Amino acid sequence: ETLTDPATDEPLALHPLVSLYRKTTTGPVKPLPGPLRIVVAIAAPDTGGGPLLDYERELRNVLTAVRHARQGDAHVHVVPFATTTAIRAALDGGGTHILHLSAHGAPGTLILEDDDGHARKVDAATLIAEAIPSGAMPPLVALAACYTDAPAAEQAASFAAALCQHGAAAVIATETSVTGWYATHLYAQ
Repeated sequence: ETLTDPATDEPLALHPLVSLYRKTTTGPVKPLPGPLRIVVAIAAPDTGGGPLLDYERELRNVLTAVRHARQGDAHVHVVPFATTTAIRAALDGGGTHILHLSAHGAPGTLILEDDDGHARKVDAATLIAEAIPSGAMPPLVALAACYTDAPAAEQAASFAAALCQHGAAAVIATETSVTGWYATHLYAQ
């Protein structure tokens, strides 16, 4: 993810002719009919979450990136507070094609919010149990956070791999620390 083009110093992952991916085993994925439905949750805890994410810029970039799809029938649901309860409410009813989560992360965890606006460390099992309705795992999950494809322990599945094992067809994740600028720019592309 961080390999740069020596001529331009731009990340190769952002080059239009480069497709970066890793393949992992996934559970069964069921096709979803349109229109495209995207749920976006950006964690910005009041306390305990580390440096504040630029919530407005992140949201603006996501909405700009899907502007053309929204001119059709696509629907973007923004979750105002990234709690597992709020994410679950947005996913209830199924039919969500993409779940975009933006947060701070560490190997095996995302830092979301609790009901009081404080930072809450959530592992993949907790996210699946509390935020993903049974049988309604979105086929694509975008994790705009550090270390989401790094396991918390040797022989453990990463956050991203655990989501794939529970029905996500594809997860966009990072193996290391990335800057807020890099994550925002990558996901906007």
